[in-house]
Amino acid sequence: MFKLVLADDERFILRELKKLLDWKSLGFEIVGEFLDGREVLEYIKRHPVDVVLSDIRMKYVSGIEIAQYVAEQKLDIKVILVSGYQEFEYARQAIIYKVEEYLTKPTSYQDLYCCFKKIRDQLEQERRKNQEDCRQVLLDMVTGGYRSEEELEKSLRSAGIDLSSHRRYCLIGIQWENLEQYLSQKYFYGKNGFFTTLENILSFCSGDICFYILRHSSKESLLLAMGEKEKFTAKAFHDGLDCFSREMQDVLDVKPNCMAGNVVEDVEHLVTEYFMRFSDRGKIETGLLESIQYHVKEHDNARAANIAAMVMDYLTELHEIRRFAGRVLECLDLEKPKNLEKMNREQLKQFLLQTLYRIQSSGTESALKQAIQYIQQNYQKDIFLDEVAEYVGLNPAYFSRMFKKETGERFIDYLMNVRIRHAMELLTGSERKAYEIGEMVGYRNVQHFYKTFKAVTGETPLEYRSKHKMREEEK
Repeated sequence: MFKLVLADDERFILRELKKLLDWKSLGFEIVGEFLDGREVLEYIKRHPVDVVLSDIRMKYVSGIEIAQYVAEQKLDIKVILVSGYQEFEYARQAIIYKVEEYLTKPTSYQDLYCCFKKIRDQLEQERRKNQEDCRQVLLDMVTGGYRSEEELEKSLRSAGIDLSSHRRYCLIGIQWENLEQYLSQKYFYGKNGFFTTLENILSFCSGDICFYILRHSSKESLLLAMGEKEKFTAKAFHDGLDCFSREMQDVLDVKPNCMAGNVVEDVEHLVTEYFMRFSDRGKIETGLLESIQYHVKEHDNARAANIAAMVMDYLTELHEIRRFAGRVLECLDLEKPKNLEKMNREQLKQFLLQTLYRIQSSGTESALKQAIQYIQQNYQKDIFLDEVAEYVGLNPAYFSRMFKKETGERFIDYLMNVRIRHAMELLTGSERKAYEIGEMVGYRNVQHFYKTFKAVTGETPLEYRSKHKMREEEK
């Protein structure tokens, strides 16, 4: 539910606004009703609010002044103003303070419904993007994919994550048994629907300890539990996991097989915990190797060397250290020295660290080419960034950054454009119905397909097909 505040200096209008729409079915919860803007300002200073619907003229603080405060404080609140006056000055100020909508009285059911349906869609889209940004930042943090502490803090703040107080962390692995079979036989909303429900359950079970999903696939998922040190107790942690397990069984009829790691109190130990416990040791920590590769590519060789040193300090067997050193050289396209097999532990460490300090960045063209080829061959299926990253042998955080840097587009936007381009070809080259074409290019929900198609092309699928036929007939 999105949180909505109503404000009007006439009690009758306030009551009518409250009754005019079925707010809950639209996805809004009315958290405050006020007769003056002063009360609105006091409320939004202390409580989370998504939308303010306010009369433009009120006795002490007007709707325009509310919009001004929201704009100047850079609050993430959408302001909708209602006025009985169609004056240019009001409209001009509304534009200045980035008011979302400007409605005139008397406000009809249809106008208000259309307005808030549009606002809800915007908020849902922003929430999905924020969740993805948050997931990406946390995954970067866990996998060591940041270049400095300052960069990490900046990224966390931009994602709305506060790490100012001392915190504890714990990684949780979930193994899925026969998930593909479950999705085909019992759950008919696809992978996207399953993992969206999973994220909603995690949000519901978050209290003193917050649970975040870092990556997911049909075989396994990785969660991060995070909370203030004083509140991250064994009881709070197990209560959260019990809530998650119970809700998964009640809502999805799935019993998750969870494996919790060690509770740690700093990011460096969290990175070590991830690579040594929750990544594939058989692949010699592919994700860690790609993190080293990323830092070398970004000319932050010191950070790459720090990660390598951390791993070599953790490994106990000489053959493991030797194998790790060889894989680092291999992923950076460097030749192994002939005496590598004769080096002892300290010699291996010194050699590898000195090499990392000296080398120049290496390219990513091969991985990018494989990823694009995979997308072109599988765009009609439910595919995820994690899945493609695994296919090309990169960790998701590194792959996401590399893909955006090399293509100029986020992975999700690139996939969307591929699907829409194929849909355009099918609309003009076949007589199939629009909803069939949507399914053929990877959209299981016809409304989502229509909405995405129009957002990309500016036209609905039927409008696009019709205009194409008209141009062909004119030739």
